[in-house]
Amino acid sequence: MLIAHLLATCALLAPPQAPPQAAPQAPPQAAPFRPLFNGTDLSGWADVNCAESTWTARDGMIVCSGKPTGLLRTDRMYENFVLELDWRHMVPGGNAGLFIWSDPIPALGVPFARAVEVQVMDGPNGSWYTTHGDIFPIWGARMTPIFENPNGGSRCLPNEERSKPAPEWNHYSVTCIDGTIRLEVNGKQVSGGDEISPRRGYIVLESEGTEAHFKNIFIRELPASSDLPSRADIALSATGLRPLYGGVDLSRWKAPEAGHWTANDWRLMSDGSGVPLSSAQAFHGCLVTLDARWSAAASAREGASADAASTTRPVGRTTISLSGGGGTELVLAPAPPGEWRRFAVHLRAGPDKSQSGLVGSGPFAMGPVVLTHTGAPMEFANILVREAPSHAAVTPVPRFDEWWKQRHGAMNKRAAAGPGRLLFIGDSITHAWENNGAQAWAQHFARRAAVNLGISGDRTQHVLWRLRHGNLGQLSPELAVLMIGTNNSGDDSPVMIADGMRTVVEELLAHPSQMQVLLLAIFPRGATPADHLRQTNEAANNLAEAWAATQPRVHFLDIGASFLDPTGNLSREVMPDLLHLTPAAYATWAAAIEPEVARLLGEG
Repeated sequence: MLIAHLLATCALLAPPQAPPQAAPQAPPQAAPFRPLFNGTDLSGWADVNCAESTWTARDGMIVCSGKPTGLLRTDRMYENFVLELDWRHMVPGGNAGLFIWSDPIPALGVPFARAVEVQVMDGPNGSWYTTHGDIFPIWGARMTPIFENPNGGSRCLPNEERSKPAPEWNHYSVTCIDGTIRLEVNGKQVSGGDEISPRRGYIVLESEGTEAHFKNIFIRELPASSDLPSRADIALSATGLRPLYGGVDLSRWKAPEAGHWTANDWRLMSDGSGVPLSSAQAFHGCLVTLDARWSAAASAREGASADAASTTRPVGRTTISLSGGGGTELVLAPAPPGEWRRFAVHLRAGPDKSQSGLVGSGPFAMGPVVLTHTGAPMEFANILVREAPSHAAVTPVPRFDEWWKQRHGAMNKRAAAGPGRLLFIGDSITHAWENNGAQAWAQHFARRAAVNLGISGDRTQHVLWRLRHGNLGQLSPELAVLMIGTNNSGDDSPVMIADGMRTVVEELLAHPSQMQVLLLAIFPRGATPADHLRQTNEAANNLAEAWAATQPRVHFLDIGASFLDPTGNLSREVMPDLLHLTPAAYATWAAAIEPEVARLLGEG
């Protein structure tokens, strides 16, 4: 259950009596069932926003403590499948949930994610048809119920009571095909939904207040949909974020005395005293995402008048930093009182700090994440962190050549104008679409509102800096074509280059447009396969390809062979300096990626 008053309203209704609609049939080529839980540990699952004690493996079960309200997800997405599992509550009135096609992180200001929820709740007598067995979209998902809800809306109420009370076991069979869901409870279909979005995402178990057990969790994957789901129909991609606050207590933090910071289920509360709260773990650098809500009450510490409490200007000052060697400190821009706002901040420990709050190259100190708030009481939620590698290829830095600044500024001006359906991002090889590649660009990409975000000489760290400093602006791309890394190969190892490629892609995946990313292997360079820099790039390509295979919105494509002769040699007729392309080679590039670009843009 997510919203109690909805249940109270629905409890007045009679259950629907329409016969269940037929479930979509699994095609004969479907894979066999396999365990989604191995019975001994939580391999294959990821904690979204809970404590270590919330989810445990015991006696062949996933045991949910119910504290705090939060989520446990699979480590990858699923599209079409049949899911089988057993569940039970340990107390009457128990509450939990199963989310289908879920995002990997919570929605803004709540501990739940965008998904379709299959209810797992032990309701009181007389309201069973609004608890166990009903299906409904939450937090931005969409669904049409297969039975008309007497109260309206998109919630599908089950047409028959099938669930057993706590502590008896119940069995769910959930068939999910092409944006449709059919639920069987203890052997009989009782509810379902059609026209669901998203229709590719994570499978999630929900903790909400009471102990619940899950076991015998099996999945049978079915062939993917014949049509490519739109961006809106695919859940967000997981980007390695993990909870820094677990809801139950402050065990992941060095809690100050006197209760200035307190755990309140999924929310972290500050009394506004200005006493800092530091994470127990130290980082060289990290990405932190968090939700914050400022109180409407004025603060006596600020000397505010009574009238100040009634204004829309929030009270207080809130900062987040990485302590250590003079690391980053950023002030969180306040939202109107009572309104949640989400922040994504890149932090780096000192000693070097740029004007923007992003540092240059190391060496780096280590320090904890530090939250400080002075003013009215304040709430934080969904505090997630991803540790950054601590080498140059993933450390965003600008370049200081005047021409580089001018081109970066021109790109920002173009980005501010929007919308930009197709992006090309990279270094000089991408930059030169504007000269040697102009004819091929005009033929293939100009009609798609393509935008060139290439700058000669850039490395992964420079592209990363540009993306965080205006290059995406008001653009709403459907697809980004990225080829970057060859300028790193003189100084960086294959692992470092692949880290840089991955970090740039993750920056694109985090963009609200939910773009697809066509990640191109770094093009061959040097005359022969024995060329050292070519070998470095090829090793980086192999690492990047393996990572990309785990990301639903990342599509790796290696067209390097298109530029080589049968022996693997590179001709100066293709690349005169054995690095940069001729006009004919740009035509080859355009033709090689055209089918994939068209597919990812949904053009056929």
